[in-house]
Amino acid sequence: MKKTYKKVLNNGLYIYMVHSKKNRCGAKIVVNAGGHNISYIDKEGNKKNLKKGIAHFLEHYLIEKSIYGNLGKYYLSESMRFNGATYFNRTEFYFSTVHDFKEALIRLIRLVNQPAFNEKDMEEIKKPVIEEIKRSLDNRNRQELKKIDNAYYYNYLGDVTLGDIETIESLTIEDIKEFYNTFYSTNNQILTIYCNFDKKEILDIINNEYKDNKNDIVCERVIEPVNVKEKELDIIDEKEDEMLLIRFKIDVSKYSNWDIFHLDACLFYLNRINLSLDSKLFKELRDKNLTIYSIQTETNYIKEIKMIDYEIIVYTSEFDTVKEMILNTINNIDYDKELFEIIRNNLILSFINKEEKAGFQINSWLENYLEYDLDYVDTLEDIKKDNIKDMKETLNKIDFSNYLVVRRMKKERNV
Repeated sequence: MKKTYKKVLNNGLYIYMVHSKKNRCGAKIVVNAGGHNISYIDKEGNKKNLKKGIAHFLEHYLIEKSIYGNLGKYYLSESMRFNGATYFNRTEFYFSTVHDFKEALIRLIRLVNQPAFNEKDMEEIKKPVIEEIKRSLDNRNRQELKKIDNAYYYNYLGDVTLGDIETIESLTIEDIKEFYNTFYSTNNQILTIYCNFDKKEILDIINNEYKDNKNDIVCERVIEPVNVKEKELDIIDEKEDEMLLIRFKIDVSKYSNWDIFHLDACLFYLNRINLSLDSKLFKELRDKNLTIYSIQTETNYIKEIKMIDYEIIVYTSEFDTVKEMILNTINNIDYDKELFEIIRNNLILSFINKEEKAGFQINSWLENYLEYDLDYVDTLEDIKKDNIKDMKETLNKIDFSNYLVVRRMKKERNV
């Protein structure tokens, strides 16, 4: 494990640094606010509503209208890697470089913490953001996901990060200032760095750039029922391949953060043993000509509502038959010890190949901290301790009875 340094400043900023002997250095600032932050509780206890799409709009504004001008262009012109990204629960700004690291770090910190808001720049930023929204409206997969989210969730927002054209057009300078002042406080930021650092020198830069603007934020808690909103959804699409999606809601509200962390690993093994190209299910699907594609799976833990969103996708037109085969597999999980050992050994080899990379350690810590509230970096011992007995005990506790069945078909079925 590489040398690390962790510190929380008096203003609440969390710093995580990893020592790297390689020439390439990098830094990332994560703000714990994203597309789903459309309300908050003020200091008087009143709920304040915000407009959808502000987090993404603000990301564009800060990068393209920084005190240096378009900072994205600066980093790229200096042959540095740079990007910003807005997710439903956070916003990230990051760069990597093999030269002038300190100057690049200062500019990144100022990008996030020294905004230059004005009306003229705001109107200019609206144009590319609206164009991005228009492109998303032409994105069939994105529009399909919105339909599925609407059938799956009661209260959770789903894909609203971009907002809509009317909302973006109506944004005012006061709107983005309110979002920025509420969510971009120092105690809502995480700064991660990997470089061949002199700790004192790096901390001096950070302390010189960050000011004491700690702000306590209270977000409105989302209450989402465990059961799915609808049991079935049919989507008619003449241009896309026919598909069956089963999307499970898994309640983990009574689980500890460590339990959820472990469950995520168990679901990985479930997928590899029961749903991979080597699984009995896939071989049966292939032998019966029910699909020519691999089975796709996705697992997302949504900590705001303490729920795991787990989905299985098969490209097929034999919806009912394949649905029963999938549910039978999930309700009768195969615990193949030999295959388990092969998968675990491959994970060990993969981990050994990656663990010396500073970016791996940073990403491992950041994901565990943000997703599971665990101040922890994955270790080789975590994988070595995986075993069939624990996997079976963990998965046997899971209720797979709450799910949405989505059929994407060429034309409406005869009922």
